[in-house]
Amino acid sequence: MANNTISKITEDFRDLLKERNVPFEVNEQDPNMMRFRTKLPNNDSITPLVFIHVNDANSALSLALSQMVRFNEPGIELYKAMNEFNLDSESFGCKMFIDERGELIVLVNAIVKGESPRKQIEDYLNISILAIDKHMGKILEIIKNSENN
Repeated sequence: MANNTISKITEDFRDLLKERNVPFEVNEQDPNMMRFRTKLPNNDSITPLVFIHVNDANSALSLALSQMVRFNEPGIELYKAMNEFNLDSESFGCKMFIDERGELIVLVNAIVKGESPRKQIEDYLNISILAIDKHMGKILEIIKNSENN
């Protein structure tokens, strides 16, 4: 945002993080962007970095989970697993892809409005975490198999 003002939605979600003692960082150039670490329920060793940005003009949420795993050479098995994730109805709009560095990313874009945008952000975050957790076993198996070959 050009005027560098924090949106009410972002401020409200930050308050939720503070209430839950979740340490977070705010982007210096955009106070509506924050990041923090979280855990996966069934994969304690993986702590995704969560990026959240809310565009105050249209209440657009961008939420990404990253820094989970990195691939040197993504292969067909990974692309199949990504396709399964992206087609899974339980992923509820989450999309998985590999960035230019080989990092696995899960992305959600949504409009958060109404009675409780803070709750909507929390719900999208939980859906993202549960969706990647559900598929992480297969992804870790692909990594293990690629290391053995």
